[in-house]
Amino acid sequence: MMERIKNLFLLFCMIAGAFLLQGKNVNAEEFNPEIIGTLTNAGDSVKVEYASEDNKKYIKYVSSTDEVMYVYTDAKSENPKIEVFDRNGEYVTDFCEMGKVNGEYLDPAKTENYNNAEIFIKLKKGEVYYFATYLQDTLYMEEYNVNLIKTSKMPRIDVSAQLGGKSIKLSEVDLSKEGISYDMDKYVLTLENADIPYVFNEYSKDQNYNLFFDRLIEVKVLGKNTITSDYSYYFYTRFPTEFTGNGTLTFKTKTKDGSPNLIIEGGGQYSLIRIDGPTLETSVDLYWYFINAFKVIIDSGKLVYSGKSHEIISARYLYVNGGVIDSMDGMFSWVGLRTEYLEVNGGVIRLAIHCIAEENNGEYPEGFVGIERLRINDGTIVVKYFDQKVEYEHIYLSYIFSSSHEVSIKDGNIYVIVPNKVKGALGDKFAQIIWVNEDGPYPDVFISDKANIQKGSTIDISKVECSLEYDKCKYDGKEKKPAVTVNGLVEGTDYTVTYSNNVNPGTAKVTITGKGDFTGKKELSFIIEENNDTSKADAPKIGATIKDKKYIYKVTKAGSKDGAIGEVMVTGLKKKSLKKIKIATKVTIGGIKYKVTSIGVKAFKGNKKIIKLTIGKNVKTIGAYAFANCKKLKKVTINTKKLKKVGKKAFFRKGGKNISFKVPKSKKKVYKKLLKKAKTKKFVVK
Repeated sequence: MMERIKNLFLLFCMIAGAFLLQGKNVNAEEFNPEIIGTLTNAGDSVKVEYASEDNKKYIKYVSSTDEVMYVYTDAKSENPKIEVFDRNGEYVTDFCEMGKVNGEYLDPAKTENYNNAEIFIKLKKGEVYYFATYLQDTLYMEEYNVNLIKTSKMPRIDVSAQLGGKSIKLSEVDLSKEGISYDMDKYVLTLENADIPYVFNEYSKDQNYNLFFDRLIEVKVLGKNTITSDYSYYFYTRFPTEFTGNGTLTFKTKTKDGSPNLIIEGGGQYSLIRIDGPTLETSVDLYWYFINAFKVIIDSGKLVYSGKSHEIISARYLYVNGGVIDSMDGMFSWVGLRTEYLEVNGGVIRLAIHCIAEENNGEYPEGFVGIERLRINDGTIVVKYFDQKVEYEHIYLSYIFSSSHEVSIKDGNIYVIVPNKVKGALGDKFAQIIWVNEDGPYPDVFISDKANIQKGSTIDISKVECSLEYDKCKYDGKEKKPAVTVNGLVEGTDYTVTYSNNVNPGTAKVTITGKGDFTGKKELSFIIEENNDTSKADAPKIGATIKDKKYIYKVTKAGSKDGAIGEVMVTGLKKKSLKKIKIATKVTIGGIKYKVTSIGVKAFKGNKKIIKLTIGKNVKTIGAYAFANCKKLKKVTINTKKLKKVGKKAFFRKGGKNISFKVPKSKKKVYKKLLKKAKTKKFVVK
């Protein structure tokens, strides 16, 4: 069995290598293309002369905006092509047809050449890519231009729910009472405390538009959500999709025998799944993976898997930049994380490796495989091998980190927990290069001295990186307990924390004690400083007038320099020339922090210059006549969800255009009533 696994892995490497060598990959070390021009802003154009597949022309693309842009050629010859490479020279995708929206081809150059190469593009501002462009038909070589414009014609993409063989389009039904909504203009699917008995997938009338996005569809996860289904997947998308929010999304099966293939499936040529904020979790047994996509990026949040599967994540590119991947309570039978390009730049990965039995042999699968490249630049990895449940004649352990071309461990923390029974079988199998061409160069595994690598049946907690929330604080008679961060470990499972001498001035101690697979102790300290109350004596009292560079305030709750946060009311302008008023959430004046909780009576009454107003998140009341007769005021953004009172005629005026109020969605009805009650005239609430 073990030999078969290795042979399959080698075969997979050979197939992947053959694919990449078909003009699809550029060696990053050799990537230094001759640039014929740059596309950055709308209206930019680059002239291309006599470009063929053997003579590709490279155009640098540097995004100047987060808005949607459109790249197209005006070539009339058949089959122009644009290939996309990242800043390291790695092939990403290609485009060789004209886009189509609502059944109509987009043809800005009016070429009527429907095989033209065109791209909808939206990437983070400042992102760099390289476009290789050429004509595939060498019999009709010509000069042409590659152009960049803004576009309002976006693909219409809906999200559908699959329930009992029926497809429900979310744009056509109102599921807001169930905690589900979809904004088709912004491509945002919101789940808020939803209990969902179906699965989701994207739906689009047009199938032949080209997209190159760092995110198109956003799945915003708020509160506690559950999807319960026995379908083969839970989310299917062909488009770049990002999971955001600070909530939790749990995936469950409807029946005991339910066993889906995977949780999130990214189909399409350039499918991207990004996790940035929420917790996605399941204990469902899967036939294949938790996530499968062309590219997977973990920026923050958590991916928690406690079921059984072949692999946890399968992708061509996997970047772990932050957040947590935790499968310490899960089990996989093939590889934990397998990609062509695997890069860990931060965050935490916790991986359990269990014995997989066959005949008389006990075998342990591989942990991390980056077929073309495996790099660990930072972050924390905890790998735990579990004892086999029965005794086997032979025990086989694969390497933890494997690649056919590059294994590079530059920094970070790696903790490998190996029971004594299997320690001998693991031996020095830590990282390996598997090269499929015996005649080729055989690169070495690179492991930097900066990397903190610990192996053993238990790990000494003193060798784990630990830090405190702060190292100094002021004495106030109360017990101080700065939060402890122990990289990659879980409090209560891997360690416990106790505090001592943490009330009175002096040096306080924090003791971190290992638990379970972690042993020993580690002590940290912080200083509790004397507090002579001079900061309180010098602090402005309630009713005092204070100023910053732009505004005048009245103290409504006293603060202090030792950390007590006060409250203030905005009463007017110090800088009289201001046209855009921004009521802050917090201000710091004289070394003291204050929440801005109110706007005073007649604070800005009759101001003839104000055109725009933004109100911060802590404002609870707006005084009477606060903005009365501000005739040029056209736009008001209210960010606070705490507003309880709008005073009489706070926004009253006899002339001028409508005032547009942009308010939190959940407060739209309430704030509209407050504004009406305050006798606000000529206004709209968005």
